[in-house]
Order: sequence, then C-alpha cells, then structure tokens
Amino acid sequence: MKLIDIVVGISLVSLMQLVPEPAIAGEQESIHFSGSDIVCTFAARPKFDKEVRLTKPSREARKSVEWLSDHVGIHPNFQVMAGKFEAGASPVAFAAIHDKARFIVYDVDTMYQSAKNTVTWRDLGVMAHEMGHHISGATTLGTKTPHDGELEADRAAGHLLRLLGASVEQALSMASVFSSEGSFTHPPRDEREDAIIDGWENAEALLQATR
Repeated sequence: MKLIDIVVGISLVSLMQLVPEPAIAGEQESIHFSGSDIVCTFAARPKFDKEVRLTKPSREARKSVEWLSDHVGIHPNFQVMAGKFEAGASPVAFAAIHDKARFIVYDVDTMYQSAKNTVTWRDLGVMAHEMGHHISGATTLGTKTPHDGELEADRAAGHLLRLLGASVEQALSMASVFSSEGSFTHPPRDEREDAIIDGWENAEALLQATR
C-alpha cells in the first residue's frame, strides 16, 4: 500500500502485526530538560525548564513516525518518547537535544487520545512539525530566527500531511492550540496557518505535476 493512499483513522492492527514491539532502554525515566536543550515546543511557550517523566511511545506514535519518515525517505535521527506534564503546563510536544541525544517528546495526556489503533490528522501534524525541526537542521545550525524555524516546520508539516492524503482543513487541525498573538519564540496563529497551507499547496502542485 502506498502511503499516499493511507487514510488516517484506518486500523493499524495489520501493520502492527508486522512490527515486533521494540525493547526500549529506560522505559520509564525522568530527564530534566533545560531551556538550552529545547529546540521547539509546539504550543507557544517562551520558557521551558522542567523535569519530564518519560515512557516509551504508544504504537500509534511509533507508526506516525514510521509513516512520515518512510514518506520522505529518511531514517529517524531522534528518539520518540511519551512525556507526562503537570496539568495546565503542556507544550503538546517538543523537540530537544539532551546530552547530544535528539528527542521528540509528546504529551501522553493530549496526544494519541483517539480510539486504539487510530491516529488523527492533528497527531500526525504535530509529529510532522517536530520532525521538521530535526530534519531541517534547525537543531544544529542556529542560523534561523525562532519564528523562521517555526514557520519552516509548519510548512514541512503541511507538505507531509498533503502527501499522506490530508485536505487543507485536516492539515490545519494541528493549529487548534496555536496562540493567536504568538510570542518571542512563536509567530501568531494566522502566520502559522498560512505556512501550513503553503506547504500543503506545494505538495499538491507536486502531486498534480507527477500524475
């Protein structure tokens, strides 16, 4: 099955049966992520300095990363983990480098909460955004402003979701937690939505040109 034909919400049971459950070292550990570790928090949070309890990701989260990575032909250079945050302080997800190891950490209480063996477009969009930071080099180059880096990751997410079959409305579902005003680190919602649409339209043009 081509990834472009996958409909989000499809049962993952048959796919998961082909993938043995991996052994993940440190299935539950706490890491203190300082502000200098954090490359991006998905929600607009200008400061981040906290202990995060990490556990292994759900199968749905792992499949999300596999779908997205396979579609751009890369091998993930980061570790995906689930995180537990205190109530009212969730970044939704974040990308980080801690002790030279790359992470994408998602909030176990706000992501992958739909029916078992299903993945929502919002979940895929958040993960695609965080992957965009690692793939683009924003985690190492330091040549982009915070706003430029966020918009670049939003475009990458919109592009990838279109390649997976999302409509514009489905791609924009990730924007529900964006701040309308923005912050020092994050552009306002309208700019981020425009970036998602721009990425989606670029992918649509590519698909039309290759048909």
